[in-house]
Parts: sequence; C-alpha cells; structure tokens
Amino acid sequence: MQAKLLDPKLDIVFKKLFCMPDNVQALLRFINLIFADRGMPLIEEIEIINPHLDGDLVHEKFIVLDIHAKTTTGERINIEIQLRNHAAFRERMLFYWSRPYSSQLRAGQFYTELKRTVSIFLLDFCLTELDDPHSIYQVLEIESHEPLTDQLEIHVIELPKLKQLESNGNRPLLNWLAFLNGAPQSEWEHLAAEDSELRKVMITLETMSNDLQLWALAEARKKAMHDQASLLDSAHTEGAEQARRQIATCMLSEGLAIELIAKVTGYSAEELVRIQQLDKK
Repeated sequence: MQAKLLDPKLDIVFKKLFCMPDNVQALLRFINLIFADRGMPLIEEIEIINPHLDGDLVHEKFIVLDIHAKTTTGERINIEIQLRNHAAFRERMLFYWSRPYSSQLRAGQFYTELKRTVSIFLLDFCLTELDDPHSIYQVLEIESHEPLTDQLEIHVIELPKLKQLESNGNRPLLNWLAFLNGAPQSEWEHLAAEDSELRKVMITLETMSNDLQLWALAEARKKAMHDQASLLDSAHTEGAEQARRQIATCMLSEGLAIELIAKVTGYSAEELVRIQQLDKK
C-alpha cells in the first residue's frame, strides 16, 4: 500500500523540497534539465537567496512562496509553481520576472551591470494552445525573430500536458515533471533509474511526509490558497454583476425596449423595471 505523501506541487512543499541544503544540487540539475530541454546554456552552480520558509507566510492568501536563486556569474533564476489560473496571469508572470531583474541595481550602478534573469513557471493548468508542455519566451523582433536582448527569459511548463507525451522517453526532464505531477511510487524506480538527484528528491519527499508539523503547515497553506481563490472568484462575480447593472442602466436611459435590454443583459422585465425605478430616486 502506498504511503500517504505530501503533494510536491503545493508551493510550500515544493520550496522546502528543493531548498534543503542537501538538495541544492538536485535543484541545479532540475534547472539544467529545463535549460537543456531547449538547448539553452547550462549553469554550473547556484545559491538560493530565500531558502527559509516563514511559517507565518503560509497563512497569507496572496503571498507567493517561490524560489529565488543566483548563479556564480550573478544571473537570477526565479521558480514558481502555480496550481490555479488567474485573470491577467500572463501579465503577472512578466511582473514577477521584473522584480528580481530590477532589484539588482543599486544607486550609482550602470544598466550594463544588470544580469540575465530567468523565470520558470510550473503550472498545474494549461496556459497556452501549444502541444509541448515546455515553452520559452524572450523579446524578439516579430518578423526576423532577432532577439532584442538575452536578459529576459521566461519558461512555462504546463503539467497537464505531460499525458500526451508519455510515449516520449528521451527527455530526462519529463521524469522529473512526472514525479512532481504525482506519479505513483510504483513508478519512481523507473523514473529515477538513471538519475541519482531525482532519487534523492524522492527520498526527501518520503521523509518530509512523516513530519506531522509540515502536514499541518501544508493544510494551512491549502486553506489559504482556497480562501484566495474564493475571494478572487467573488470579486470577479461582483464585478461582472456591477458591469451588467451598468449596461442595463445605460440602455434604459437611452430608452431602448425592455425586451431588448432583457435579452442583452439577462435581467427579467420585472427586474429591469425595479432597476429603472431605483435609478430615478
């Protein structure tokens, strides 16, 4: 019987899993597999800038528990795992990329001192229409595809798309992603057959899953994220209702037929009459 395991896709678990001192090399290998998957330059060493996990932040609804790292040459790497899509998520990705990039400069420093910054987003939902789960975005000229700069690089990995690539066994990155995506323990030996660092991460997850305090933090984190989702959904619903009411009010003020307004807005004729009466007060 498979032991109950913490979900490695939960950001608090993901961060603790890779920020342990013994797993820094595993994180380095994971990052290099992401880079190698698309022929990008590899890195030799990383330092995790925010390795500690503040227990108080676990309960914060809108806190992002990501991993910030830098290379020996000063390049910044930011890794975030996200379980749920949000409105304007693409804009959010660019914003989160910009923070470690812009924070490099201090007063009196030159722009030439800015280092390449890479953001890696592991998503438990589909963001793009592309078939491949791994895509890379840079700043390119739209016709010639000539890069403007190599300073910006965003990797998007869509975990739900792994199933359509199960037959492709020549990409080592897929073994790591399958593990993170919840592959059963019966498959772990096969996934880590030629990867000692992946095996180390698997053993770490088993050990972490025996920690009752971490389970409590994980449950608190899931609750905070559920509360966040509920708040966002509520705000979206309220905003949509407000917009619908404004459209109805505008159409009523223009003297359009009640039947037409009802068809456009979804309000009943009786509701529109009440809205009209309220607006006159």
